[in-house]
Amino acid sequence: MHNRLWIILVGFLFCASISYAQQEEQYTLFMLNKLSYNPAYAGVDAPFTLNATIRQQWLGLEGAPATQKISSDFTLFHERVGLGFTLLRNTIGINQKVVFTGNYAYRFQIKDGYFGVGLNASVKYTDKNFRDKRLHSATELSMDSSIPMGLETQFSPNFGIGFYYQTNRFYGGASLPNMMNTQKVKIADEPIAIEKPHFYLMTGYIFKLNEFITLNPQTLLKIAVDAPFDADVNLMTTFDDKLKVGLGYRLGGDLDKGYGESIDIMVGIPIAKTLFFGVAYDMTLSELRKYSNGSIEGIIQYRMEKVSPVTSISPRFF
Repeated sequence: MHNRLWIILVGFLFCASISYAQQEEQYTLFMLNKLSYNPAYAGVDAPFTLNATIRQQWLGLEGAPATQKISSDFTLFHERVGLGFTLLRNTIGINQKVVFTGNYAYRFQIKDGYFGVGLNASVKYTDKNFRDKRLHSATELSMDSSIPMGLETQFSPNFGIGFYYQTNRFYGGASLPNMMNTQKVKIADEPIAIEKPHFYLMTGYIFKLNEFITLNPQTLLKIAVDAPFDADVNLMTTFDDKLKVGLGYRLGGDLDKGYGESIDIMVGIPIAKTLFFGVAYDMTLSELRKYSNGSIEGIIQYRMEKVSPVTSISPRFF
C-alpha cells in the first residue's frame, strides 16, 4: 500500500507539471483569502487585517499537498491606497515552496462602490529533496545519473496585476497574480516542466432575506494556460450577522470518471469582536477519494475596527 500511494503521488506531481494543470494553491475559503488571488484587494476590508491559514489536502495520503500561509494588509491615505504581503509555504512529496509577495493597490470611487487597481511582486524559493527517505526503488537511485542525489534549490521572481470592484453588496475581480512563465521542475539541468500563468475571476453578492438571515453566493473561476478549466462555487448563509454556514462545489477532477473535485462544507463564527474563525472540509469526488479522507482548511482572521464613521468599502466578513 505504501508503494501504491507513492506511485499515485508521483503520478499526480508529474501530471500536474507536464500537462500544465492547476499549479497554484487553492483555498475553499477563498472569500477570506482574496489577497492571495488579487493584489487589488489589498486594504479593502479594514485599516489593518491579519490572516493565518492552514490547509491539508487529501488526508491520509502520504506526501499530499499541505499549505501554511500568513497574510496582512492595511490602508493609507483615506483608504485610497492599500498595501499588503503574503508569506506562503507549500509542500508536496519531496518538493517545498516558500513564496513572499508584496501587494500595492489604489482605489477610485465609482458611484456607490470602489474600483481598485493592484500590482504585486514576489520571490519564490523552491527545493526538491532527493535524499528524502521516503524515496525508494528496486535498484539503487545512485545508479541512475539522471536523478540528483542531493537537495535541488531555486529562486525565481514574478509579478502580477489585478482589478477589483466592490460595493456594500457586490464584489467582482479579475487578476493575473503571476504573469511570468517560470521554471518549476528541473532534473540534471534539464527543465521538464514550466510554471504557467493563472488567471482568476471572482464575484459575489449579498441577498438580505430578513433582519436575521443573509445569503451570499460566490464564484471563483480559475484559468491556467494549457490546463482544463476549474471553478469554485459556493453559497454562504449568515445568521444574525455572526454564524456563517456554507456549501460549495469545486469543478476540477476527472469529469470522465467522477463528478468534479469536491463538495465543500464551510463554517465560520466570530470568536471576539475583531477575531473570526473559519473551517472548511472538502469531500473528494475524484478518483483520489479511494485513497484519501478529503481535505481540511482553517483560518483565523483579525480585523482592526475603524475608529471613525467613514463610508465602508466592504461589509464585515464579506
